[in-house]
Amino acid sequence: MIERIDLFMPVRSRYDVLHHFTIKLCEALIRSGAKCRLLAAERENPKPFLDEIFSNPPTCTLSFNGLLPDEEGNFFCDMINIPHVACLVDTPNQFITLTRSPLSIITCSDKAGCDFFRGLNHQNVIFMPHGVDKNLAGPIENNRSYDVTLLASFIDYEHLSKSWASRFPPSVCNALNEAAEHTLLTPNITYYQAFVEAINRQVTKPGGIHPKDLDFIELLDELVMYIKGKGRADLVTSIKDANVTIFGSTSEGDRSWKDFLGSKHPNITTCDPIPHDQAIEVMKKSKIVLNNTPWVTHGAHERLFNGIACGALTLTDQNDYLSETFTNENNIAFYKKSSLNELNALVNTYLSDEQKRLSVVEKGREVVMRHHTWDHRAKQLILELEPILKHLS
Repeated sequence: MIERIDLFMPVRSRYDVLHHFTIKLCEALIRSGAKCRLLAAERENPKPFLDEIFSNPPTCTLSFNGLLPDEEGNFFCDMINIPHVACLVDTPNQFITLTRSPLSIITCSDKAGCDFFRGLNHQNVIFMPHGVDKNLAGPIENNRSYDVTLLASFIDYEHLSKSWASRFPPSVCNALNEAAEHTLLTPNITYYQAFVEAINRQVTKPGGIHPKDLDFIELLDELVMYIKGKGRADLVTSIKDANVTIFGSTSEGDRSWKDFLGSKHPNITTCDPIPHDQAIEVMKKSKIVLNNTPWVTHGAHERLFNGIACGALTLTDQNDYLSETFTNENNIAFYKKSSLNELNALVNTYLSDEQKRLSVVEKGREVVMRHHTWDHRAKQLILELEPILKHLS
């Protein structure tokens, strides 16, 4: 029996996404009947936060992207002897250290992420895709300001790829490039599977590197950043006719979407990044919202659900989980990663046929509100948490 869950507000969050998720999941958990507290720790004065926990301990704690160990390798959950639920938003390779604590319970928005952690012999894993606010809605009528929008940071994948030559042996560079191409073009292969397969091929070649000499965590981080950056860039530049508006920050090297696009894509307008709440308002004013998640093979990103809930046609890459949940051209619009040359015509079709677009949007919104709100996630989370917590007690 879960007596209470204490949710921790994140210290930082790009675009305030993690703050939004934390608040919405907390509200949904309370509606589901769970007792919850929402706590925030002040960096300069953590005592009130700690006093709240120690004076009235919860059954478990929860935070998005979890609590990683400190510099000495100590986990907060181990120090207070209370299980912690780490709801991951980012790719699992960034959170391998969570497996070192027996009190870590990990949720992944991709079933492949769950398999990743089970492969590391960490069994306390739960599949929990992102969700939407049950009250989220946008106008269906066609008075929307934006034809096509992309809400995503720019990642300078070209600079990243060039840097590999000075940082890694040629065999590793070849494996990274091969794995990236495979992930971006092949449905339902995970980026880490593609990389392992590519490395195995390099090992058998003359002068190939030994796998034991590789820092797999670093290399997977590099690979994920590359496929995110290239996937977004290839997607948006495949649209030649429709007006596309991008909201997103610059890369770490200060190169921006505007720098990357130059003057070759006059149909694309770039704007400064906006926080999550403003992004929701942009989706409500968009006819089509683009979603590109080549690193997800059996799950879903919040942008997809939010776009549909806001009344926009969400044009997304396809994976097994989405195919089980939605039907192409009925309640969602899929594009094939390997056929981006067909994307421009697909966008034009949906923009020119308002009746078709609105029909897909209305049916898609019905699916989202019936199965993919934070309330659905909260109920499923409690159901799967209880046996794990019982086992840990």
